Amino acid sequence: MAVEHSLATVLMVVEVVLAGGMMLLIPHITRRGLLFGVYIGEEASRDERVPDLVRGYTLGGVAWMAVCLAAGVGLTATGMLPRHVMTLALPALTLLGFMVLYLRAYCRSCELAVTGGPPPAAACLVPGREARTILPAVAIVVGACCGVFAMAYAWLHYAELPARVPTHFSLSGVPDGWRPKSVVSVMGLPILTLVMGTGSGVIPLLTARAKRAIRYPAAAASAEAQARFRLAVTRYLAAGALAMCGLLTNLSVGAINVGLGTWPALRATWAFTGLLLSTTVGGAFLLALRYGQGGARLERGAETAPLTNGLADNRHWVLGSLYVNHQDPAILVEVRFGLGYTLNLGNWRAVAMLVGFVGLIMTIAAVSLVAN
Repeated sequence: MAVEHSLATVLMVVEVVLAGGMMLLIPHITRRGLLFGVYIGEEASRDERVPDLVRGYTLGGVAWMAVCLAAGVGLTATGMLPRHVMTLALPALTLLGFMVLYLRAYCRSCELAVTGGPPPAAACLVPGREARTILPAVAIVVGACCGVFAMAYAWLHYAELPARVPTHFSLSGVPDGWRPKSVVSVMGLPILTLVMGTGSGVIPLLTARAKRAIRYPAAAASAEAQARFRLAVTRYLAAGALAMCGLLTNLSVGAINVGLGTWPALRATWAFTGLLLSTTVGGAFLLALRYGQGGARLERGAETAPLTNGLADNRHWVLGSLYVNHQDPAILVEVRFGLGYTLNLGNWRAVAMLVGFVGLIMTIAAVSLVAN
């Protein structure tokens, strides 16, 4: 129990530091001209109110991280909430507080927003390095293969499993939750492995073809920075998809082996979890520090030129983070506050993909809960 408590405490600290740390970093890596999801223009970025807004957001974020950490440790130490519940809820709680801080800063940033008509359209005619789709394709194939393997492994051993099978495990990998054997309780995780593994590989494939947001003039330097950033994000997402496939496949196969009694606990779970975290979280910090938002750290000599097209048009951004433009055929566009790309919710194809993927995941979860 002491080991479990120590692991849970360490995990909570890591969760708060990583989730909060990334949110604190975002305002410092944003493209020039953008402020908390609002296009204020490159000249207005030197306004004296800008550092005050960033400072207020940063101080509020640090204070909220301290509150979250104290609440997590206190509630688990007193037994008011189970450790596994708090370790799952704490990242969401941390991000929820930062969301409130972001909305406050967004509303104040709107006072500096560029007014008037839409910015001039700019087509990038400068040759640049395009993101290759080989690694995303590999991620899709590996995800599909891992999912099929996990489903086949579970189905081949279905008859050998006891009447009750493990469905939940402690941090040390020992089963602490059991349910009656059924197709849902046994096959739920392998099916999720197939859906998540394949779906997560599609994301970098779409990212490799995402719309570029360039500056004009100085389009050549801006296009090169954006191309390098998009290539890095594509590789990052594909690597994360592969790491997640490894973790889910290990959990699927491990749960069957524990149920059969051939393994006393899950094996290599922490190794796969560490690989996933180092790939996704570590990769995100590396992207932020090396490239900045949309390659902002690479736009030397071009950062004073105005942004063009969708990224500079305040009319199509809801709360500075949701892009809705029915006239824009792009599926993915660069985010205004964050690191990476977001869906164009004005494109029916993007909405259909989002609804289909989320609906499929929710259906699997709902069937699992109802059937057991």
